[in-house]
Amino acid sequence: MNISSQTRSCVGAVLVGACVGMWCVTGRALAAETKDAAKDSKAAPAASTNKAPAKVEIPKSTFVSLAEVKDRQKYKNYTDPFFPKTERIFPKPKPPTNAPPVVVAGTNTVDAANVSVQPPQPPPPPPPKWYAKLSLGGITGPLAIVRVGAEAYNFRQGQTREIITTKGPGKVTCVKLTKTTVELKMAGEDEVAVLELP
Repeated sequence: MNISSQTRSCVGAVLVGACVGMWCVTGRALAAETKDAAKDSKAAPAASTNKAPAKVEIPKSTFVSLAEVKDRQKYKNYTDPFFPKTERIFPKPKPPTNAPPVVVAGTNTVDAANVSVQPPQPPPPPPPKWYAKLSLGGITGPLAIVRVGAEAYNFRQGQTREIITTKGPGKVTCVKLTKTTVELKMAGEDEVAVLELP
């Protein structure tokens, strides 16, 4: 079905006219309501608009610090609204303390029930080796790439370089270089570090 351009223009004009007409009617109705409201406000005595609003009492939230509560039974149904299954809000029971040993008067015996025997303390761990942070990054022909964190150092067999070790900066010498390993020795240290390819 072909609609001519004149028909389209007429339909468009009618729609635009209807919209403008509705807008005018709505605007007149709003203007009339505004005039009525203005007449009512002039007729009524002026209300004080600068008066403070009535005092509204806002209820305060009450929180119970259960860490200080002695009677847990009183609050056994209390739950944290955000973490209802938590037990952290209740005080932890304190472990019993060991009573001091009881010595029977006139004897050198001690009540064995109250004596606590401490297990021997393990020896402190040995200090880290000077080469603990070193790793072998690769071997390319006559060069070994030794890594210390983000730093990389190239070594030839017999070459000495100053690098950062676990004990701080030090002079390290490449003692031996093979296809898969490198042996390094730090000045002042007896131990030779053998680094292998990963």
